[in-house]
Amino acid sequence: MSTGDTARPGYRFSESHNEDSTLNHALPTEHIDTMIDGLGENPGNNEMFGALIVVMMSAQRRGWSLAEFENTLTGRYRLRVGGVYRFKFYRLWIQCQELWREPEKELGNIWDKAERDLDNALTVEQLHEAAVQKALAWRDRLNDGADGLDQVSLAVMGYVIDQTEKRRINRVTCPAREIELVTGAPRNTVYRRLKRLTAQGHLVQHGKGWYRNPSTRRPVGGGVVVVKPPSTSLDPPRFPM
Repeated sequence: MSTGDTARPGYRFSESHNEDSTLNHALPTEHIDTMIDGLGENPGNNEMFGALIVVMMSAQRRGWSLAEFENTLTGRYRLRVGGVYRFKFYRLWIQCQELWREPEKELGNIWDKAERDLDNALTVEQLHEAAVQKALAWRDRLNDGADGLDQVSLAVMGYVIDQTEKRRINRVTCPAREIELVTGAPRNTVYRRLKRLTAQGHLVQHGKGWYRNPSTRRPVGGGVVVVKPPSTSLDPPRFPM
């Protein structure tokens, strides 16, 4: 289990999912971040719809009801600022209210759509198998030297590939300090290689990660990444766990 991913202040946390196929009831960190941070300035209807579909499908996989989701999104979370706890509304919900005349009705409609999409989505076991096959394909590609990566980049990619295959998930935590221990490369070098591999399209960063001390919220190296497929035929599953 990685120490790079931690819960946002005052909220329950889970990794992308458990080591086996049984999902935790808590939402993954990236979805919590979406609820807390919102979608930037003035998101459009399609952007909001797409974001909520993803979060709702994840919640439904974990056994959430519509009422539970609505109570969470429209409620408040606890944030520690300067040693004092404050309660804040989720920015995503504020944006829903700004965007729609009847936001509760829209949430219900999107929840129904998420249920239909979930019925047609890949099973958990299929997602596991796809992640493993993607890792194997990437290992073959690196062994062939197709990308001309230096030794440190190969070691960093190897770490992500190993974690993807071991945990059988598409998104894995990638803390620089752990990669430093495994590969022997200095931590600052690992930081730079993670950024370079992301810029080159080999990795996709989904989150920067946070220290466990909720009062600092300082980013840590790495974050949640997914090994990008060697070809478009191996695109990641559409719906994150």
